[in-house]
Amino acid sequence: MSGKIARKRKKKAKRQKLQIDLTMPRPALVCAGTDGVEFKARTIALAAGHAVVGFVPLNQSARAGELVTTTQYLPQALKWNVHAAQASLILTADATLFGRALQTQEWCIRYRKNWLHLWPGCPDQARLEEWLRTHNVRLLHVTGPASWQAPNLSDFVADIMSRVLAS
Repeated sequence: MSGKIARKRKKKAKRQKLQIDLTMPRPALVCAGTDGVEFKARTIALAAGHAVVGFVPLNQSARAGELVTTTQYLPQALKWNVHAAQASLILTADATLFGRALQTQEWCIRYRKNWLHLWPGCPDQARLEEWLRTHNVRLLHVTGPASWQAPNLSDFVADIMSRVLAS
């Protein structure tokens, strides 16, 4: 069993670390520009001058601030992004969690990370700024469904991201 532990430690030591420029406006976003909510959040944050970093799967090309994982398995990149961030913001079309959103919630619980789930009409939207201040979030993971799973979420993501980036 000790051989397995040693191999895990070596593999973990080889893993690249996300480089975050903490002189940029806060909070910095941890998300991969894959599709849907993550792509929209990344685009808005970059346009506002915020730092954006994240892990992407091996089969995707990395943009500025992104690192490629050692596997093509998309949930691996999601797992590393959740682990790298201080908290996760999950944006969905309704109160139902599925796919990336559900996996993010499960990883947040496992790693004991703070998370907040918001959807249009959610009563917690007003708490967003307070939640960011209370938890002093410097690295925020933003995720949600792909664009084909929730095609009408663009305006909601833009509204929430304007609140996040203003805090």
